[in-house]
Amino acid sequence: MKEIVAKEAFLGKLKSRKSAKDFKLLRLRQERDNLEIGNKNLNEKIKQIRLEHRKNSSVLSVAKFQDVFKAASKSIHDFAKPLISLMKASGWDLDMATKSIANNAVYSRKCDKKYAFEAYIGRRMFHGIALTSYDVSDVMKFDDPYDALMENPESDFARFCRAKYLLVVHPEMEESFFGNSDYREFISSGKHPRTEFYQLFARMAKWIWVLLGSAVTIDPNATMFSVSKGSIFSSSYMESVGKENEFASPSDEEQLATYKVQFMIMPGFKIGPMIVKSRVYASQDRSS
Repeated sequence: MKEIVAKEAFLGKLKSRKSAKDFKLLRLRQERDNLEIGNKNLNEKIKQIRLEHRKNSSVLSVAKFQDVFKAASKSIHDFAKPLISLMKASGWDLDMATKSIANNAVYSRKCDKKYAFEAYIGRRMFHGIALTSYDVSDVMKFDDPYDALMENPESDFARFCRAKYLLVVHPEMEESFFGNSDYREFISSGKHPRTEFYQLFARMAKWIWVLLGSAVTIDPNATMFSVSKGSIFSSSYMESVGKENEFASPSDEEQLATYKVQFMIMPGFKIGPMIVKSRVYASQDRSS
C-alpha cells in the first residue's frame, strides 16, 4: 500500500513538473511569437526609413544638380566676357562673328548679341558628349580646378579640359589674342598654362565636367535634351536668357506663338520626374 502511495506521489510530482514545463514552454513560445511580430514591425520600419532616406538623398542630389547647372551656366557667361573683350581688342568684327554663330537670329536688343557667344561656347563644350557616370570628387575637392590639373595633369578631367579648350578657342582666335600659337602647342603637349585666361576656362570646364558626371550618377536613366532654332518657346522645359521673361506666360496664345527660340545656350536635363530647363535665347519673331 505504501508503495502505491509513493508511486502516486511520484507521478503527481512528474505531472506537476510537466505542467510547469508546459507552462514555461508556452510562455517561451509566446515570447518567441512576440519577438517575431516585433522583428517584423522593426523590419518594416527599417524598410520605411531606408525608403525615406533614398527619397531624401534623391531630393538633395537633384537640388545639388540644379545648383551645379546654375554654376555651369554662370561659368559660360563669365568666360564669354573675356573672350568677347579679347576679340574686340584684336579687331574681330563681332557682328560678323555673331552671324556665323547664329545666322538670321532675331534680337530684341543689339546688346543681346553677346548671348550668341555664350551659345558658341556651350555648343562646343557639350559637343559630342554622352552622359556617363564618373567620380567628380577629385575635382570638387579643390576650390580652384587648376589645382586639380596640377595634381593629375593626365586625369580624365585634364584630358577634357585640353580637348575642349582646343575646340572652343579657334587657332585664329588664339593667334590674334596672343600673337602666336604657343598656348595651343603647350596645351596640345599635355600641359596647362598658369594664365588668367586658361584658369577662367578651367573653372568653366570644371562645372560642365561635374554637371555631365552627376546626371547619370543621380539617375541612371537621366537624359540630356536640346532645343532647335525656330521652336516655339515653352516655359515648361525652357528658360530664356536676357530680359524677355515677360513673354513666359502671356494670356494670348497667338502672341506666345510669335516667340521663337533663336539659339540654345545650354541643353536641358531630365532626371527622374524633374526637368532642368534648357537655357535658350528667344525673341518675338515679327515675321511669324
